[in-house]
Amino acid sequence: MKNVCGGERDPTNLFGFGDKDGAGVNAKLQHPLAVAWNPARCELYVADSYNHKIKRVTGPKNDTVTLLGDGPGDGVGDVPTARLCEPGGLAVSQDGTRLFIADTNNHAIKILDLETNSLTKLELKFPGPAETFDSVLEHSLEVGSQAGTVNLTANINHSEYKLNAEGSSSWTLETDSSMDWSGPPAADITNDQICIPLTCKAAASPTQLVLKLKLYLCHRTNGMCIARKVCHKINLLPREGVSPVDAIQLGSLAVV
Repeated sequence: MKNVCGGERDPTNLFGFGDKDGAGVNAKLQHPLAVAWNPARCELYVADSYNHKIKRVTGPKNDTVTLLGDGPGDGVGDVPTARLCEPGGLAVSQDGTRLFIADTNNHAIKILDLETNSLTKLELKFPGPAETFDSVLEHSLEVGSQAGTVNLTANINHSEYKLNAEGSSSWTLETDSSMDWSGPPAADITNDQICIPLTCKAAASPTQLVLKLKLYLCHRTNGMCIARKVCHKINLLPREGVSPVDAIQLGSLAVV
């Protein structure tokens, strides 16, 4: 085993730390936590954690210089102004053009472009779990193509179950902003009747509305309570010659 950089010629000296560029042991580091080799550039990178820097080691004498960082911070952009806070992990892209940095105390992964000398933050977005329903029903309804307002009506009537007055039942309505039909996005369900005002620009093409219900129900006889999630996909099919209506009726929405 051979010392690459940092430390002291005397391996028993536990105080051979600092923040200094140089060759081999003349360079000083403070709590380095990771290294990564870049075969495309023949460069070794060191996460000099307590100095909040990334240092680069090159050449036969292990010349060590600061590549990125100057005191703790959280900045991206050009290398002279970019900042890290206790970087703790490194990885090099397959083509050797980028260095991925675990910027530990900023809770971020940052990417150093080794060709443009600029630092960016890696934005990660993970999809949530797929939404599931106890029942999914589809309706196809013919409607007039005239512009105006129509009420979408339905009820929660069920022979065995009723709404739990202490539960927070609700509905959400999903529409696309480019659709001919639109309506309010959500509301609580406080009684057995639902009435949702829909606005039609002038329906020229079929539109699907997605009505999602979160229901808390109680048995009318034994009082047993259940929760149900029900999805209604409502296909509105504009037809010439169909008389305009004030309401679109779906009937009972409670599916048990």
